[in-house]
Amino acid sequence: MDSPTVKSTSPALLPFGLSAFTTNVIFVVLIIGGLSMAPLTSFKFLPSRTLPSITVSYMWPNISGRVVEMQVTGPLEGAFSTVRGIREIESSSYRGGGWIRITYDRTADMDAARFEIAALIRQVYPKLPEGVSRPLLTLNRPDDSETALLTYTINANTTVFTIGRYAEDVVKRRLADIPGIYSINIDGMLPFEWNLEYDPHKMHELGIDQNTLRAAIHNYLANRELGQVIIDRRDERENRVNLRLKGNRNESFNWEDIPVAVSGQRIIRLTEVATPAFVEQKATRYYRINGLSTVNMTIYAERGANHLTVAREIKERIRLLQHELPPGFSITIAHDSTGFLRAELNKNIMRTAFSLLILLLFVYLVTLQRRYLFIVAISLLANIIIGFMFYFLLGVEIHLYSLAGITVSLGILIDNTIVMIDHLRHKKNLRVFIALLAATLTTIGALSVIFFLDENQKVNLVDFSMVVIINLAICLFIAIFFVPALMEKIPLRVKKSARMVRRKRMVAGFNGYYRRFIAFGRRYRIAFIIAGVLGFGIPVFWLPEKIEGERWYNSVYNSTLGSETYNKSIRPVADKVLGGTLRLFVYHVSERSFFTQPERTRLHVWAYLPEGSTIDHCNSVMEDFENFLARFDEVEQYHTRVHGPERGSIEIHFYPEHENTFFPFRLKSLLEQKAIYSGGADFTVYGVGQGFSNRLFDRSSPGIRLTGYNYEMLMSYAGRVAGKLENHPRIQRVHLQSSRNIWQLDLRTEYYMDFDKEALTRLGYSIPGVYSYLTSLFIHDSGPFGEMSGGEYVPMRLRSGSADELGLWDVKNTMIGGRSGRAFKLNEVAGISRTRAPDAISKLNQQYFLTLMYDFIGPQELARMVRDREIEEANEWLPLGFRAFDPMEGFVWRFGEQRQYSLILLVILIIFFICAILLESLLQPLAVILMLPLSYIGVFLTFYLFNFNFDQGGYAAFLFLSGIVVNSALYILNDLNNLRKSNPGLTGINMYIKAYNAKIIPVLLTVISTVLGLTPFLMTGRTESFWFALAAGTIGGLAFSVVMLVIFLPLLIRDVKPINSPLPAKNVTGPSL
Repeated sequence: MDSPTVKSTSPALLPFGLSAFTTNVIFVVLIIGGLSMAPLTSFKFLPSRTLPSITVSYMWPNISGRVVEMQVTGPLEGAFSTVRGIREIESSSYRGGGWIRITYDRTADMDAARFEIAALIRQVYPKLPEGVSRPLLTLNRPDDSETALLTYTINANTTVFTIGRYAEDVVKRRLADIPGIYSINIDGMLPFEWNLEYDPHKMHELGIDQNTLRAAIHNYLANRELGQVIIDRRDERENRVNLRLKGNRNESFNWEDIPVAVSGQRIIRLTEVATPAFVEQKATRYYRINGLSTVNMTIYAERGANHLTVAREIKERIRLLQHELPPGFSITIAHDSTGFLRAELNKNIMRTAFSLLILLLFVYLVTLQRRYLFIVAISLLANIIIGFMFYFLLGVEIHLYSLAGITVSLGILIDNTIVMIDHLRHKKNLRVFIALLAATLTTIGALSVIFFLDENQKVNLVDFSMVVIINLAICLFIAIFFVPALMEKIPLRVKKSARMVRRKRMVAGFNGYYRRFIAFGRRYRIAFIIAGVLGFGIPVFWLPEKIEGERWYNSVYNSTLGSETYNKSIRPVADKVLGGTLRLFVYHVSERSFFTQPERTRLHVWAYLPEGSTIDHCNSVMEDFENFLARFDEVEQYHTRVHGPERGSIEIHFYPEHENTFFPFRLKSLLEQKAIYSGGADFTVYGVGQGFSNRLFDRSSPGIRLTGYNYEMLMSYAGRVAGKLENHPRIQRVHLQSSRNIWQLDLRTEYYMDFDKEALTRLGYSIPGVYSYLTSLFIHDSGPFGEMSGGEYVPMRLRSGSADELGLWDVKNTMIGGRSGRAFKLNEVAGISRTRAPDAISKLNQQYFLTLMYDFIGPQELARMVRDREIEEANEWLPLGFRAFDPMEGFVWRFGEQRQYSLILLVILIIFFICAILLESLLQPLAVILMLPLSYIGVFLTFYLFNFNFDQGGYAAFLFLSGIVVNSALYILNDLNNLRKSNPGLTGINMYIKAYNAKIIPVLLTVISTVLGLTPFLMTGRTESFWFALAAGTIGGLAFSVVMLVIFLPLLIRDVKPINSPLPAKNVTGPSL
């Protein structure tokens, strides 16, 4: 049996003369502060991806988007651009209206901002054209793609109209003041309105138009204050009375009493030219759950709102309201999107806790000392709890990505604690703190580049970076203050046994083999370095086939690397041989990778009907798919939305036990078959697997986006680029897209009228006069409007009695005029042409933008090369203020093309300077830096061999790896430099092996603990967004970095030279633990 010799450690050293008791009390106070602030920290499932915003929307019925943009959107944008604190102004003008979204800095005072925008609207609105609705101001409007937060079904044993009125008047008002709610929609109820169907021919004969009818109704029902008048003056005192205009004094009114115009000596009444009818409003959209036509209340949250908090408050209000419902009424929840959020958040918290338990178990198995484990556990818990205090003070949110930051930092926190404990036990000083400081600063420096990313890329990773940086900074203070204080109160014992002797003998044997390997490697160092460079790869595959230009170096390049011989015979071989794992990653991983967000398994079915379809036709198409879905028991719910006459969608949810089975794929295949055999519409089906679409234009790829400050010039330049694209043999069906969402087609058929102004003048008519007559004759309805009568709002709608019977031939051949001049046909004074054009005009920061979409026949890489070449050529001739670029810019994580990857060079530069300061050398940091690309080989191979998706988690793995890999080399080189000072007689390879033996165990512990901490996040499968890519990339890179550290680090250090004398036994240092 072993007879251990027990030796107690001496009291730990504390800086600044602090006592252990004082230090422990300070940290207890900090822990209490962290516990008190933890509940105040913002907990969410996903980060607040959006900045605070104000949306201003307005309507101008039957007016084209170009006119809306020039006369409404432009003036409003110009006024809003003077406001301070604005980050972005985005607008869209379409037929019948438009909106402007103003995005502010995160720290902006939104109450003051709303007041300022409202004041500007009041100033600008009187100058806007007649017929424009008063702009509506809303805060934090969600995107159109946002899923409803909650959906309730309201049932009662009465009419649907009565249920809907109760929902509008009672339920909606009870919920309206909850912070975070953007809108509450009541679906399933169609209110009544007055439908005024007029005779356009009779109105034209009498000289009456739509505006005359509206004005007559408005004047008859007018009820407004006119001011005050003086009725008499007595003794220098004035008697005033208020004047009020009240057109109709009765609670009800008769349409035949409303005068419209005067014809000769006769007053024309409204019922002589129009027939009023009180009818149910025609549906403009439908929303159903599981195909049932019930009254549904759908609640949407504001952009950036905490969905869990808002949903909790809504449910509490509904619970209280249940006790006040009228007899027979009931409110039941039909859909709760927060259930998945809560389950995912709880799952990630449990995985983080499980990761923590694995790490603590690993520490105990390595040390087999409960006191050692207690010190590590107390230090780790103190670090996490104190971290919550700084999360709250710095405004860091706890969500999916910040939980990942906490998890990945656990390994480093434990490693730093172990390194400090081990050094205090064996060396009895704090000199290792410099190495810990440098190692921590390199990791912090690597993560700090996240703050330099573009806003849409940074928003997901900034909290991840902040959490890791905060934890590491706290860890330094715990290592230098708290750990020594704990070790003074909880002394550890250093045991020496026969087992340790056997371990030292094993180390001595390994050192012999390792010394001979180093000697061999240094002899053939050039060959090893070449192998490492080729393993990473030389990016010769990024060299262009040719370089355009007249310069001498262009001709030299084109005659060598751009020659036909090189491109056809040498390039295919050179790219594979010299490209290494970098080429495999770029071509086979990065090109097919995409940005992901965690969400439930869902299927989406979109139906697109041709122009001219009706809302009833679209509804019947969606009902057919609803009947098809009703027979599947695995489907939990399907939400049907008919968005308009030409577009409808179904969102399909599955029961949790079927979400991760084969059934969603089977149902998608069945839906695709049904879509193929369903006529009258095109369909898109997606959600799992490869998306399906039989739309003609949906196969178009996002090509080239152009921006500029003049719309007409931008359209002209877009036509020039489109003409060049159409001449390319591989490009077909080039068309324009104006929406910022490149996947949402907005092309519509338009008819352009080219008037002969001289002929129109000879006939005594003007273009506005012709337009007014055509509008009254052919516009189906003028849009809803209303007036107040008897204290209630009365909705009304003007409809042409002949619009349904007339077509394009009637437009061209209808007789115009006759009252004051010669009658004529429209085709006598105007030519009519048909074209397809964008339905909306979009601007970003007062820059118009258009996207050229097209079909490309060929592989994706060739399509990318052609697109990049066309963009480069277009930017050469586009004038100042106009630009062409890739519309997917900023939305993909393609390696080598985006700014985030160039920032890795900044990471390397930061690490170099930190290492140079610590190592007091400009050469040794180069050895540390060269370990980074060697470890990246492991990341490249992991994603390539296992076909993983590389998303934002993979990028985070690159940054995180940069810090950890550098730490391993830093520990060894720092010990090597200390040995040079303390053992000047020990030189060459023996000194390196002694430093290697002293730090290889902490290095391995760092790697193993990090791998173990991330292992739980591999168990959920590759479909898990962010977590899986982060864990896979980090584990693959770390595993490979250990091999590269052992092989290459001694070969990259200049003064590690082999000597002939064997390694003295006295210089063998065993493992640290």
